Amino acid sequence: MRYFYAHMAYQMGLTKYDGLAPTDGFDMNIVLSALDVDALILNQQSMVQLQPWIAELFYSKTPKSFKSITMNELETLEELMTGMYKNGRNEYDGTTILNDEGKSVSFENAVQEIIGEATETFGGATGDVFNILNNQTKTDAVSGKLYGFHLALMKVETFLRRMGGGKNGFAVKYIYDPISRATQAFNERKEVSMRRLAKDVGIYSKRELFNMRNEHLYTVGNLYGLTKEQLIMIALNWGTESNRQRVMETTKANEVEIERAFQEHMTDKDWEFVIRTWDHINSFFEERSKVQEELYGNPLKKVEGLTFTIGGRNIEGAIFPYRV
Repeated sequence: MRYFYAHMAYQMGLTKYDGLAPTDGFDMNIVLSALDVDALILNQQSMVQLQPWIAELFYSKTPKSFKSITMNELETLEELMTGMYKNGRNEYDGTTILNDEGKSVSFENAVQEIIGEATETFGGATGDVFNILNNQTKTDAVSGKLYGFHLALMKVETFLRRMGGGKNGFAVKYIYDPISRATQAFNERKEVSMRRLAKDVGIYSKRELFNMRNEHLYTVGNLYGLTKEQLIMIALNWGTESNRQRVMETTKANEVEIERAFQEHMTDKDWEFVIRTWDHINSFFEERSKVQEELYGNPLKKVEGLTFTIGGRNIEGAIFPYRV
């Protein structure tokens, strides 16, 4: 939706910058469905079609001059663009949550179900979630201070379960379970990533790794006493134009001086580690871009790497790192 809006603004001559196409490709049917209330309600294909001149404008290989658009055309486009803007904002408001069956439930419905179940469990809207279930097992003499300690130590999961009468009710399904699933997925991905990193670092011996961090032997520009670890970090940032500029600003050295340092001190093993690290980081690009697109409407722009030669070896650079 947001791509349609951004690209149409570019085609109308309103901006010099075109929108980034969605990661999975652009589907005009999504736009047409957003313009057709019946299609949204009945979950069917839209019968709405763009006027031919609007479709021609959208798919044109060259943008139109804004001054060449007539007033009637502008009013039609304004109505269309306003609808797309509002629809695009609503699409990414984050108004739903996935339940344990993978189905979308609105926040409003989830909250109402949680409140309804908790009210039934604790006997009314003013019931105390903690006291009713806990004070049954405490004497009145110690319920004050010790009970405060108990609440401080209570796990969130336990509290949410008690809202459902001790079972996995709506509070668990809509609050605890989504967080639990996300944490599990994160840990699984982290484990895979750590194994790959360990394999990449494993090309060095323990002695080499110790020396890389502790021997201050190298000079690059105005930076003296660098370790091999720091030199490799410079090499990791040599793969794109923007990173390269930051390296030269930091070291106060030019490209020739920096690449001379690479040739004199970087081994084939070092470059193998650099290339593996680039590949590892860039393996996350598609998923990272998809997350950004789902959150903000625009995919992540891929930064092109630079190709350079060190000691007769052609090296294809890449971004380091992607911000998460």
